[in-house]
Amino acid sequence: YININLNFNFLNFLGHLFIIMLKIDKQWYQRRVRGIRYNSIRNSELEQMVAYQPTSIRAVRLQALVPQKDNFVIKTDNSLKKNDRHRIEELIDDEEMSTTKRDLTCI
Repeated sequence: YININLNFNFLNFLGHLFIIMLKIDKQWYQRRVRGIRYNSIRNSELEQMVAYQPTSIRAVRLQALVPQKDNFVIKTDNSLKKNDRHRIEELIDDEEMSTTKRDLTCI
C-alpha cells in the first residue's frame, strides 16, 4: 500500500513538473514572437522615417545613427570538427583524385 501511494505521488509530481515545463516553453515562445513583432514594427517605422527625410544626407545619417535590428539571427558556428574540416578540404583540393581514385581493373 505504501509503495503504490509513493508511486502515485511521484507520478503526480512528474505530471505537475511536465505542466510547468510546458508553461515555461509557451511563455518563451510568446516572448520570442513578441520580440520579433516588435522588431518588425520598429524596422518599418525606421524605414518610414528614412523615406520621408527631406534630403538624402539626412536619410543616410538617420540610418547610420539608428540601425535596424534583425528579426532572425542565424548561427554561423561550424559544427565540423577540425579533423573533419581538414579531410573535406583535402578531398576538395585533390585534383588528381589520388585519395578517391579506385582501381577497378581487378574486377
